[in-house]
Amino acid sequence: MTRIILTATAAIGLILSPMNIPTLSTAGFPGVAMAASIDPALLSNLNAAKAAVAAAEAAVADAQSKGEGQEAAQQQLDVARAAYSEAADTVEKAKAAAEAEAASVQAEKPEQKAAETSDQDTIPKSGEITKAKEGRSKSGDAKADSGKTKKRRPVVEATKQGGQTQEAPAKSESSTQAKGHAASVQPPAAKGANETLPSSGEANDSQSATAEKPAGGEAKEEAAVPAPSADAPEAKPIADAPITEQIEKAAEAPAAVIPDQATREDETKLRAAEEVRRAKAKQKRAELIAAAAAGVAVGVLIPVLGGKVVEDQGDRFVVERNGEYYVRKDEGSLLRQDGTEVRIDNLKGGRTREIVTRPNGVQIVTLRDPGGYVLRRLKVYPNGDEVVLYDSREAATDRFVDYDRTLPPIRIGIPQDQYIVAGGRANRRSLRSTFLAPPVENIRGAYSLREVRENNRLRSIVRRVDLDGITFDTGSATVRSSQVPLLADTAGSMLDVIDLNPAAVFLVEGHTDAVGPEILNLTLSDRRAETVARILVEAYDIPPENLVVQGYGEAYLKINTQDAERQNRRVTIRNITPLLMTEAR
Repeated sequence: MTRIILTATAAIGLILSPMNIPTLSTAGFPGVAMAASIDPALLSNLNAAKAAVAAAEAAVADAQSKGEGQEAAQQQLDVARAAYSEAADTVEKAKAAAEAEAASVQAEKPEQKAAETSDQDTIPKSGEITKAKEGRSKSGDAKADSGKTKKRRPVVEATKQGGQTQEAPAKSESSTQAKGHAASVQPPAAKGANETLPSSGEANDSQSATAEKPAGGEAKEEAAVPAPSADAPEAKPIADAPITEQIEKAAEAPAAVIPDQATREDETKLRAAEEVRRAKAKQKRAELIAAAAAGVAVGVLIPVLGGKVVEDQGDRFVVERNGEYYVRKDEGSLLRQDGTEVRIDNLKGGRTREIVTRPNGVQIVTLRDPGGYVLRRLKVYPNGDEVVLYDSREAATDRFVDYDRTLPPIRIGIPQDQYIVAGGRANRRSLRSTFLAPPVENIRGAYSLREVRENNRLRSIVRRVDLDGITFDTGSATVRSSQVPLLADTAGSMLDVIDLNPAAVFLVEGHTDAVGPEILNLTLSDRRAETVARILVEAYDIPPENLVVQGYGEAYLKINTQDAERQNRRVTIRNITPLLMTEAR
C-alpha cells in the first residue's frame, strides 16, 4: 500500500517539478492539432498528470480491497486530480493560443494560383483532419487499474432510409447492429384536461479542446435559437444565489446551473465541492442503493448486479455485464428536496422500500430489488388516491433479454423530423403533440423500466425530443443560467402531458461526444441527464417522480465523428409511458 501511494506521490511531484521533462507522445490526446506549437513540457506534464491520477486511483482501489489506508489514498487521489486539472487547463490555454496564432498567419497568407501549388503538398487548415479512433472491442474489457478501457465504436443515432430507420455504425464499422425499437399500445387515456476540466470520473470528452468545426474545416454558424413561446412557463430563478453559496451547497447536492459570469476558478472550487459530496454519498450508499451496494468495489463481481464493478465515483458506479457498461446511482436523489421526510424499510429477500413524504402530505413510494433496480413506484395522495407510474414486480428481473438483437429493425413510417424533434426550435403545443403521439410500431408487450433503460431497440419505439438548445462545455455537466429559459417550451409540454395523465413517465437521456475513456463518458452523460432533470424540477416544477434519468455515454452519436463535437454533448427526452408495465395492465 505504501509503495503504491509513494508511486502516485512521485508522479505528482514530477508534474509540479520545474525541471525539464522528456517529451512524450501526444497520440493519446485527440485534437491536439497544434502540438508542434505547444511547449512539449506542457504536454509532458499532462501525460504525467494522467499517470498520477491512474496510479492514485489504483492505490484507492487497493486500499478499499485491503480495508486499510483508505483515507491516505484518497488524499493522494485528490491531490492528483487537482494537479491534472491544473495541467490540463494550461494545455488548453496553450492550444487556444497556438490555434489563434495559426489562424492569424493563415489569414495573412495571399492566395496562390493553382499552377503554383499543383506540385506542392497542400497543408489543410485546422479542423479539416479528423482521426478515427482505433477499433473498439465489443466486449469493452475494463482496465480499471490502469485507467484505460477498450472502447466500442459508437453508433450514429437513427437515420431514416427508405422508410426503415437503422442506426448507422460510426466510421466504417458496418457490422454493428442497429440498437433501438419494439411494440405498440395506445398512450394512456386522458384523465382530465386540465469549459471546465474534469476530476477523475469526469475526464471523458473533456480531454479534447480543439475548436469544433464540420468536416470542411470552416466554422459553421449556428442558427439563432428562438425565445420561448408566449404560453411557455417562466423559469424560477434557480441560479441567482452567489457562486460562493452554490459552491458551498455543492458539497450536499449536485450543481446543475451556474451563473454566466462564473470563472474558471469558481468551477475548480465547484469540482472540489463535488468530490466532497461524492465521498459522502459513498458512505450512505448502502441504504440508498440497496443491499448490493455493500459489496461495491472496483474489480468485484456482484451477482445481484449481474456483473463486475469497473468504476466507482461514490454517487455512481459502473457495472460491466456481458461486455456492456451500465451506470448505477441513487435513483431517489431527485425526490429528496427541501422539507421532505425519507424513510427506508428493509424487506424480505433483500428488497427495500423508500417512502418520501412531502410537506403537502403526498408520498412517493419506491420498491427496489436486491440489486437496487426500481421495481415499482407510486404516488399516494393525502386522501388515499394512488397513481402507479410503473410496476414490474412480476417480471423476471434477474433475466436480461437483449431486445437490441432479438427484435427486427424498426420501421419508421413518419417523416424524420416528426420522429426526432428539435426541442429548441419547437413550441409548447408541437412538443406536447410529439410526447402524446402513438408509438411508431405496435408494442409486443409491456416492459420493465430496466428493460426500457437498457435496450435502445425498445426506446426507439417512441419518438424523442432532442434538447438542441442545451449543450455542454467539454467535460462539464453544468449549464449556464442563460440556457435555462431554452427549456421552457419542453417543460410546458411535459406539464401538459402529466396533467392529462399523472402516471406519465419521461426518460431523460444524457450523451457525450466520442473523445475520452468510454466508462468516464458514461458517468458524465448520466450527470448531464441529471442536470436537465434538476432544472425541469427546480425551475419548472416538473414532478420528479415522473422522470427517469439515464446516461448512455458516447454509444449513440448524433454527429458521426470521433472528434470533439458539441452537438453530441446533449440530452434527449422521450415519453416512455406506453412501454412500461403497470398494475393497470
